[in-house]
Amino acid sequence: MIEELALTKSILEVHQKELGKDYDAYKNHINRVYTFFRKIYTDPYDPVLLQVALAFHDIGIWTHKTLDYLAPSNDLAQAFVKKNHIKIDTVLLAEIILNHHQVSKNGHPLVEAYKKADNIDLSLGIISFGLEHSFIRETYQLFPAKGFHWLLTKLFFSNLISHPLKPVPMFRF
Repeated sequence: MIEELALTKSILEVHQKELGKDYDAYKNHINRVYTFFRKIYTDPYDPVLLQVALAFHDIGIWTHKTLDYLAPSNDLAQAFVKKNHIKIDTVLLAEIILNHHQVSKNGHPLVEAYKKADNIDLSLGIISFGLEHSFIRETYQLFPAKGFHWLLTKLFFSNLISHPLKPVPMFRF
């Protein structure tokens, strides 16, 4: 885990049992998203807010065993912030988590940068938003996928069978 992400690491450790064998895959996904985000977004931001968003943005996949995970992920993040009396912009936190797969523009530059960073990772760097492919490859070498994309592929096809009219419920338009 990247040293700057100590809070994210501690949150993940609490959910390690739920993440199970996918713990390292999700942890590395978070590291890649953070690395891409830092390269894309150069303005000041609240590091605590970002760490909470990183930890919780997809965690509902495991905690609620669903591909329709955005609301459960946000609910867990908001409960964590409240329980731990963390002073961050909870509206912005919700925007990041609930909209990180939104196809249309959100408008908030931080949310847009986060979406881009997550999409770079989700697409294995095929969508790069201007980042050098060599940088993306180096990031994958530092933080290997460890089956993360294969897991998403299996979840997609499973969800396609059980919910053929809404195979990717996390995408918003």
